[in-house]
Amino acid sequence: MRQGPLQKSSASPMRAKICSVARFGFEGDMDISVRNRTEMTGQILPHRSRAGLFQRPQYRADRHGITLLETVLYIGLFAVILLSATTFFLEFGQSRELFARRAQMEQSSGVILAYLNTELTGADAWNVSASTLGSVNGSLVYTNDDGVSVTIDRPTEVVTFDGTPQSVNRLRVTVSEQPAEWVTPPDINVVAFELSEVTDGLGATTGLNLTLELFMLNPSGSALRAAFFSSQTTFALHPATIVL
Repeated sequence: MRQGPLQKSSASPMRAKICSVARFGFEGDMDISVRNRTEMTGQILPHRSRAGLFQRPQYRADRHGITLLETVLYIGLFAVILLSATTFFLEFGQSRELFARRAQMEQSSGVILAYLNTELTGADAWNVSASTLGSVNGSLVYTNDDGVSVTIDRPTEVVTFDGTPQSVNRLRVTVSEQPAEWVTPPDINVVAFELSEVTDGLGATTGLNLTLELFMLNPSGSALRAAFFSSQTTFALHPATIVL
């Protein structure tokens, strides 16, 4: 029996719907918009699973942390850098301390030489006969511009250094009957305070030559305190100064 045009057009959507239901297996879970598009086009759209929204990301298998060998290499490199830095700072500290000791020595010697230069050039008389010349344990007696007798000598004093009694040679100034005053600090040993007379061709005294040697007190033998100072200075005789 031949069908009319209306019957043929109404049967076509029904076949598309039955085909879509057969391929999915059920129609209830299908989205309405998907079903409508299926009915109109006759094509099946892929079904989206809700479980995919909560799946954990898959990490690549080649990712890894720091290995034991790398850790050992890093520790070794850090140890080398730390050792170099420690050595540098220790040497810097030692050099700085040694420089400070030498600066202290030069300051003490500068005070001694400036004091002697001021006193001897302005003295009324040099008592050479009462002085001790030609010895490292020398002494100098003179009369200052006030007419007062002054004695500079090198006695031995016992001082406590690092908890241990030490014998130190220090320079001392005694002005007439007044109490003696120390010129050098207790941690500097005056190794030599030697005076010698300077004369002209006629044997007249024209000056005094001073050999001064200082050494930093160093009972432990550490190189940090091994500072030494030595100088030779000549003090000219002032024309107004007489020699006794």
